Amino acid sequence: MSDVNGYLQGLQEWLVADGCTVTQERLGDRTVLVGYKSEIKALSKMHIFTVVDTAGQVTEP
Repeated sequence: MSDVNGYLQGLQEWLVADGCTVTQERLGDRTVLVGYKSEIKALSKMHIFTVVDTAGQVTEP
Protein backbone atom coordinates (compact mmCIF):
# COMPACT_ATOMS: atom_id res chain seq x y z
CA MET A 1 0.00 0.00 0.00
CA SER A 2 2.98 2.33 0.37
CA ASP A 3 3.32 2.54 -3.44
CA VAL A 4 -0.31 3.69 -3.63
CA ASN A 5 0.24 6.24 -0.87
CA GLY A 6 3.35 7.49 -2.66
CA TYR A 7 1.36 7.83 -5.88
CA LEU A 8 -1.42 9.76 -4.10
CA GLN A 9 1.13 12.06 -2.45
CA GLY A 10 2.81 12.72 -5.81
CA LEU A 11 -0.55 13.37 -7.46
CA GLN A 12 -1.52 15.78 -4.69
CA GLU A 13 1.74 17.69 -5.15
CA TRP A 14 1.21 17.81 -8.92
CA LEU A 15 -2.35 19.13 -8.52
CA VAL A 16 -1.17 21.86 -6.13
CA ALA A 17 1.62 22.82 -8.53
CA ASP A 18 -1.01 23.06 -11.29
CA GLY A 19 -2.99 25.58 -9.23
CA CYS A 20 -5.66 23.28 -7.78
CA THR A 21 -7.13 23.46 -4.32
CA VAL A 22 -6.72 19.95 -2.89
CA THR A 23 -8.86 18.50 -0.09
CA GLN A 24 -9.84 15.15 1.40
CA GLU A 25 -13.63 14.64 1.17
CA ARG A 26 -16.12 11.95 2.12
CA LEU A 27 -17.76 10.19 -0.84
CA GLY A 28 -20.15 7.58 0.51
CA ASP A 29 -18.16 5.57 3.03
CA ARG A 30 -14.78 6.42 1.44
CA THR A 31 -12.38 9.33 1.82
CA VAL A 32 -11.20 10.60 -1.55
CA LEU A 33 -8.66 13.12 -2.77
CA VAL A 34 -10.32 16.03 -4.61
CA GLY A 35 -8.51 18.63 -6.70
CA TYR A 36 -10.41 21.69 -7.97
CA LYS A 37 -9.66 24.76 -10.04
CA SER A 38 -11.56 27.05 -12.33
CA GLU A 39 -10.24 28.77 -15.42
CA ILE A 40 -11.55 30.72 -18.37
CA LYS A 41 -11.09 29.18 -21.81
CA ALA A 42 -12.82 30.15 -25.05
CA LEU A 43 -14.85 32.79 -23.17
CA SER A 44 -16.31 30.14 -20.85
CA LYS A 45 -15.56 29.60 -17.18
CA MET A 46 -14.67 25.95 -16.67
CA HIS A 47 -14.71 24.17 -13.32
CA ILE A 48 -12.26 21.27 -13.28
CA PHE A 49 -12.47 18.51 -10.69
CA THR A 50 -10.11 15.57 -10.20
CA VAL A 51 -11.35 12.90 -7.80
CA VAL A 52 -9.08 9.99 -6.81
CA ASP A 53 -9.69 6.95 -4.63
CA THR A 54 -7.76 3.75 -4.05
CA ALA A 55 -8.97 0.25 -4.82
CA GLY A 56 -7.61 -3.10 -3.73
CA GLN A 57 -8.37 -4.62 -7.11
CA VAL A 58 -9.84 -3.30 -10.36
CA THR A 59 -11.52 -5.72 -12.73
CA GLU A 60 -13.61 -5.28 -15.85
CA PRO A 61 -17.11 -6.83 -15.90
